[in-house]
Formats: sequence, C-alpha cells, structure tokens
Amino acid sequence: MPVDEVRQELALYGIDALPSGGSAYVLDGPLFFGATEKFERTMESGHGASEVLIIRLRWVPFIDVTGLQVLEDVIRSLQKRGVQVLLSGANPRVRAKLERARVIDLVGSARVFDAFPDAGQWRRSQHAQMISAA
Repeated sequence: MPVDEVRQELALYGIDALPSGGSAYVLDGPLFFGATEKFERTMESGHGASEVLIIRLRWVPFIDVTGLQVLEDVIRSLQKRGVQVLLSGANPRVRAKLERARVIDLVGSARVFDAFPDAGQWRRSQHAQMISAA
C-alpha cells in the first residue's frame, strides 16, 4: 500500500509526519484519459485544503495529454485557493512530459523533487521558517 511506503520513506529521513498544513496525494497508476476522474474529483472535494500539497507521482508509469491537462487544471485550482503544490517522484518519461507541457513551470522547478522525502523536508523547512518569523 502506498501510504505505508510513504511513512517508511519519511522515516528514513527522520520525519515522523508532514508538518501541520501539509498533506500528500499519491497517484497510483497511469494518468490517462478515463483514469483522471477520481483524481480530479478528490481534489475538487477539498482534499487540497492544506497549505501545501505534495502530489506523489512515483507510481505513475505514464501520462497522456488528458492526464497532463487534468493535472494542470488541478494545480491551477489549488493555487487559486492558496495551496502550494509540490511534485515528487516522477520517472524520467513522465517528468519530460511535465516539462514539455510546462507543468513544471506552473509549479516552479524548486518545488519538483526526485524523492518524496525531499519534498517533505522542503515542507518542514518552510514550516520552520514560518514559525521563527512569527
């Protein structure tokens, strides 16, 4: 199950959980026409109510034009609600498609990570900066 794997990955980096205000959504399987509805519906229903949402792409073997469009729409919708979106774990093929479709530009290259724990560390450092500035 991806959730257990996410916990194990975070534990390797000494992270028990994502800091408050952070959440993750694990995409599991190809993101293509016909398989995007659940993802889109989940994001619209408020799953992205956090300050930061990490979209984990490790288990997405490929993405088509429909998947790219849905991902872009979801990211734009989340950003309009003030949610910072991070992407993690895209394989080279998926990442190349994200770059060509300019999804990486939409998120910002500094918010795209090879590994999920790196995204978690980024969130943790942002959270610490917010606390020390308060």
